Amino acid sequence: MENKMVKKRTMSIVGVVSLLLVFAASAAAGPISWVDWTAITPGSPGSATGTADVGGSFVDVTYSGEVVFGQRASGRFFWTHLSSYLSSGVPNLPGTPGAIALIGGNNLTNTITFSRPVVNPVLAVFSLGRPSVRVDYIFGEDFDILSSGDGYFDTGSMVKSGNAILTSHEGNGVIQFSGVHTAITFQVPQAENFGGFQVGIAGVQDPSDDPTELPEPNSFGLVVLGGVSVLAHRIVYRRRFFQRSE
Repeated sequence: MENKMVKKRTMSIVGVVSLLLVFAASAAAGPISWVDWTAITPGSPGSATGTADVGGSFVDVTYSGEVVFGQRASGRFFWTHLSSYLSSGVPNLPGTPGAIALIGGNNLTNTITFSRPVVNPVLAVFSLGRPSVRVDYIFGEDFDILSSGDGYFDTGSMVKSGNAILTSHEGNGVIQFSGVHTAITFQVPQAENFGGFQVGIAGVQDPSDDPTELPEPNSFGLVVLGGVSVLAHRIVYRRRFFQRSE
């Protein structure tokens, strides 16, 4: 009878632990920190510089590549199709800080560089391709599509082709590069009227961390994880105690 009660309590604790683990994972996630571009120089190649405030840790971001025009705090606003950009991994829109626009159809390698290692950076892409013209962003690293939907000028979506090619006939969306990165590179071999992107950062890496490790969760997540650890320890202790009593 006593063993049955222990098993029942153990199952209840396991259920709570599972819920806390899920809750801790969600608690550790936070909003994306979008880059505030402070200087944009059109050209082929052109350049841009900006800063992202990632929970009080500032990351300088530089871009070298094609720049048809740049949008800063004011100007034409492209982030209007809300469902194209929001997802469980991206709870907040790119907003007004701006974007970099390009045409493509050249052999330039466009490079986004971070002043310190960042974790899970994202690109919000607008108006990729035209209804009659497919346009590819060929990246130097793999990515995942977090969201996709209609473009600014027409209906469409973005899809992944191969390991690191983003392709679309007029689509919007957000892609994410998992892991730790100091730079992102891509080429745009097909030309269109124009499309563009904005850079976002999910987290930064502490200099003392191993380069392959993800950043620590926020303080609330740590409290939850601490509770999980205590409950797990109690499960193990109870099992050992009653096994010895048998």
